[in-house]
Amino acid sequence: MNHAAQDDVVLRIYMKIILKMVITQPKTHILLRMNLMNTIKEIKVLREALEMKDPIVIDVKIALIRPNAKVPSRQTNGAAGYDVYAALDEATEIKPGETKMIPLGFKTEFNPNYVAKIYARSGLSVKQGLAPANKVGVIDSDYRGEWMVALYNHSNEIRTVEPGMRIAQVVFETYKQVEFNECTVEQLEDSARGEGGFNSTGSK
Repeated sequence: MNHAAQDDVVLRIYMKIILKMVITQPKTHILLRMNLMNTIKEIKVLREALEMKDPIVIDVKIALIRPNAKVPSRQTNGAAGYDVYAALDEATEIKPGETKMIPLGFKTEFNPNYVAKIYARSGLSVKQGLAPANKVGVIDSDYRGEWMVALYNHSNEIRTVEPGMRIAQVVFETYKQVEFNECTVEQLEDSARGEGGFNSTGSK
């Protein structure tokens, strides 16, 4: 399929979505104008992916701000996560039940349609009990500060983090913006689940 045909397919789908949104949500045209440029970028990325049949690669500008900082890296071709390294000047200890902010030594800029999520490394969390304190760290595209990992020690022993140690992994993911439309409780459609919350469906 050539570029023109790909663009035609994508644009037809997009126009159908726009038509439906305008009919059902009159205020949506404002949001559409705001996101038009990002949508055009997404179409170009999709076109390239369809042509190349390879994973989409986004450009991430990265500025190393510490002498011992390292660029995140994948360990295998099929890995979704990029390991991040502790940019420490010297080893630091984390006591049981303690959280320490570990600097990664870099700042970034990337596509606003993406968000970077910091996850635990399976080996480090299972074998040593070291994992992000907030479970999943979120780095927004407009954040320009130094990347940090709040590393928590789940174990019963003191753990040592060495300079250059791989302490977590980052995965870049797309996300959707939403528009909240305030309503009354009565305007919410009923569902089979209703207000069933924790363990409402049982454990087996």
